[in-house]
Amino acid sequence: MKHIFFKFFVCIVVVNPSLSHSFTKKIIEYNETNFLIERNEILEDLTSTDSFNGKYFKVVLGKSNIAIKFNDKLHSEKASHLYHHLTKAHKYFKLIWNSNLKHINKKIIIRMDITNSFDPYAHFAHDDYQKDFNTALTIPKSNETRLNSVEPWQSEIWFRPSKQIYLSSENPILSLFSSRESKTTLELMLVDNALYRYFNNGISRQTLDVLSNDKSILYLAAGLIGIELLPFIIRMVKKDTKKLYYLETAMIPEIIYH
Repeated sequence: MKHIFFKFFVCIVVVNPSLSHSFTKKIIEYNETNFLIERNEILEDLTSTDSFNGKYFKVVLGKSNIAIKFNDKLHSEKASHLYHHLTKAHKYFKLIWNSNLKHINKKIIIRMDITNSFDPYAHFAHDDYQKDFNTALTIPKSNETRLNSVEPWQSEIWFRPSKQIYLSSENPILSLFSSRESKTTLELMLVDNALYRYFNNGISRQTLDVLSNDKSILYLAAGLIGIELLPFIIRMVKKDTKKLYYLETAMIPEIIYH
């Protein structure tokens, strides 16, 4: 079984009291020769002394609007990695673009581990609707289609949590031919073809004697048996071709820079 995944590990996060509105972390990232290295970094442009709330980015969890705290043991490591690379990307674009461009200096909410789909009318789709994983997307700010009962929002970036998915189970072709409806359709096609062969052979031989056209009956019987075995065959194919996939988008610099 092949595991397809991308994941980086942030090691230690330590508050540095000697720096105002910043803290030091140890992070793993690529160096100039594309090797993973571990080094200390300082988060810049923070406006909070206890959370990932900065001048340009505010990292929150899910649908919350409260910045993730530095002492959040479950989420601070991922949040620090995310904040660092977002700040790095922001500095780069300020360097190559006109630094006076207003949209570059606007503060953006970064939603980490959010599973809700985006709803242009209500911001977040209902919690009972389909959950999304293993991806990231940019959310446009609200417009005139927003419901009056929903607070307006600015542009945001959403990072989905990772979830293990077997690629074979998502294959539409395998799923199609394993359904009851598909089996019924194939059976009707076989019967129709067998009757056509039977009567066509009978007319050419000027007889409809079953024994003289036994091959048509044999083809039909073999086909119906094959269709009944089809779900078992598909399960065996899935078992042999399973590939496990999951993507921790908030930990991949290339995705963060999108």
